[in-house]
Amino acid sequence: MMDERARNEYLESCHQQLRELFSTDSGKRSDPAALHRVQGFIHAGKVLGVLTREQSQTMMEQVHLEVRGETLAERAQRKARLEAARRGEYECFDTPPSER
Repeated sequence: MMDERARNEYLESCHQQLRELFSTDSGKRSDPAALHRVQGFIHAGKVLGVLTREQSQTMMEQVHLEVRGETLAERAQRKARLEAARRGEYECFDTPPSER
């Protein structure tokens, strides 16, 4: 089992990699190699018992909110509304902006 210092270093490295990933993705598709590196690093932590699926999800949510100012769910909703508008479906804009 990993000692506490090594575990904390691993978790900080996860945070840093997620920060870099979310910071460099300017609305376009992330660098696939960087995305796969982060996914592999997190998966290794799960296999080693350092990180649970729930902890990794929470970490991604926290870092995304920190870097982008919105949760992953909020981003998904925003992107869905934009995609609907591109298809000519404007119903989502019937709701006042303050309530969206």
